[in-house]
Amino acid sequence: MKKYTFLNFILPLLLLTVTLNAQQSSKSKSKDRFREKDSPENKVTVRNVTEINTKSTDYSPTFYQNGLVFASSSKKNGAQDKNTGETFSELYFAPFDPNGAPTARQNFSLDINSKLHEGPVTFSRNFKTMFYTQNNQKGGVQKADRDGKIRLKIYEARKGQIDWIPKGELPFNSDDYSCVHPSLSADGKRLYFSSDMAGGLGGFDIYYSDKQADGSWGTPVNVPDVNTEKSELFPFIHPNGTLFFSSTGHESNLGGLDIFFLGTDAETKKPVVFNMDKPYNSPEDDLGFIINDELNKGFFTSNRKANEQGINGSIGKDDIWMFSIEQGIRQVRPTTREATIVVTDGRTGNPVYGAEIRVLKSSGEGFVDTDNSVYELDLQPSPENPTVYSMQLKPKSADKMRSADYHTDTKGNADADFLRFRSYMLLVNHRDYQLSQQLVSIEDEEGKAIINIKLNKAPDCHRASGTVLTDQLGTRIGNANVKFVHKTTNKTQTVRTNLNGEYDICLNEPGEYLVTVEKAGFLLSNYSFAAQKERTDLQEVRLRPTKIGAMPKEESPLANGIQNGSLIVLDKITYEPNQRTLNSTAIRALDGLFELMSRYPEMNIELIAHTDTRGNAATNLDISKERAENAQAYLEYRGIKAARIQTSGKGGTMPRNRCVAGVNCSDEEHLTNVRFEVKVSFSQP
Repeated sequence: MKKYTFLNFILPLLLLTVTLNAQQSSKSKSKDRFREKDSPENKVTVRNVTEINTKSTDYSPTFYQNGLVFASSSKKNGAQDKNTGETFSELYFAPFDPNGAPTARQNFSLDINSKLHEGPVTFSRNFKTMFYTQNNQKGGVQKADRDGKIRLKIYEARKGQIDWIPKGELPFNSDDYSCVHPSLSADGKRLYFSSDMAGGLGGFDIYYSDKQADGSWGTPVNVPDVNTEKSELFPFIHPNGTLFFSSTGHESNLGGLDIFFLGTDAETKKPVVFNMDKPYNSPEDDLGFIINDELNKGFFTSNRKANEQGINGSIGKDDIWMFSIEQGIRQVRPTTREATIVVTDGRTGNPVYGAEIRVLKSSGEGFVDTDNSVYELDLQPSPENPTVYSMQLKPKSADKMRSADYHTDTKGNADADFLRFRSYMLLVNHRDYQLSQQLVSIEDEEGKAIINIKLNKAPDCHRASGTVLTDQLGTRIGNANVKFVHKTTNKTQTVRTNLNGEYDICLNEPGEYLVTVEKAGFLLSNYSFAAQKERTDLQEVRLRPTKIGAMPKEESPLANGIQNGSLIVLDKITYEPNQRTLNSTAIRALDGLFELMSRYPEMNIELIAHTDTRGNAATNLDISKERAENAQAYLEYRGIKAARIQTSGKGGTMPRNRCVAGVNCSDEEHLTNVRFEVKVSFSQP
């Protein structure tokens, strides 16, 4: 891309070229730079997101659920923009992996993507409203102004039952100028954008419009302390109120478009524009900057070349880059809200002292647990068919979880800080109580938030824990049955080992038990166990194969938690009708499947996607096939070889309940039918 050529970049849409001259703006507000390089302990790393970039133009990422939405002109077939030589840009989605890196791209929306350009977008915090940039058009046909130029406008869409529903253009648009690059404030009350409308300081300026009481958008206001006689573009408003943007008009510019933010001078306390400096900026164009709520990880767009620091250059015309900063941006801090977590006995109301509190981030569809430090994978056999399993994530026992984030004091209180506009899952446990999981939302309100959590008493029990292994190799045996029979009362309790061969059970009565451990392919093992109130030692049980003279290598396949021909059901996936891209619930299920396939490298699968029965049957079939293909792409990105995965889609042809086509069912009943099914086979060692 030529240095700052709008033919190639304001979306690759504007029929306008801005020539870069020496950056000598008399309206530049500061020569200051944001110099993290002067703080070696606060390391910044930057890398090209090669997982989603192409040889074409890929730009303007935006956070969406647990991933990114971005624009790209990489479509192989279709009408070309004669000004860029590329196909018109469309919107794509890339879900994050457990490390927060984007994975394989997927088409974002059939109804928003059109024959024209779609560019930078922004979403409300609940992801139900979207504002996006698109060519000025009428009835799907580009509409030129009086000079024959195709202008750009900002449009609104709402999330519908089937797909995004376009709601039309915003009132401050015009056929005579362009409005581009929307960014919505966290509270949804202010929309920032860039425009070359009359009355600005020059080129493109950044404006904002406030939402009115009747839901309309007010007259645009030119943002003070930011704009110059040149161009300011790609605004991003952080939840803490900090405005990031790109500009050619500030004298501290390194070349091309640079990324800046509006901060405060430490001495004068007046607004000042800071250049983000290297490695965010380069002599080329750097723009489309976004950063997470914690201010320690984000993305931007650049067409930079390789440099002396060893950072590779862009692989296409414009690429998306990812950065992380170990201690966050020191000159900009997250906006937090103080809270007191109050933990009480659910029956008496008395405070619970010493309760452990763990905090997980939550997405729109549920919690996001990325490090397996709190939850573990489990396969629950079906009571009707022991070869059919339901994949579940269940909380670990407290002693196996990561360290608690907070502990309650003698008043049952724990003081905490939470980011505003964010949902969290709180896991609260105490040795005398049952685990509590509570979803909380931190709103932008004044004063300290009070979060009340009531715990229910744990039943009196006598713990028994242990591990089941193979006799010779010591391979852990998953899904073995461990049966406890009380020798006096003859009462029976049964527990299964998890995929790590571990079991943990709460026995109702003290005394002597006869314990029987069984697993197909192994001889039974019996032993006696004396249940005690405060038992802490673990029992280790080793099973011998039923095959006489079996070699050690033959033990391992028998120890698998699943067998050849088993069917694993991945459900509780909250796909909305017609949604094809992976959401956080699907990603969480696929992460569990990845863990399973990594544990058993000889395991191959057929991954089958099912929808509910609502809507058009042929469309549902296509949706299910695309969901399965997206799931396969994600597993391959995580490192599973393509040869181990086959996919298919069944649409709504195999419902699990009464909700066939034409039957009136609740949303919850319909969601029961939305699932992945995984047929398992094992290759010969």
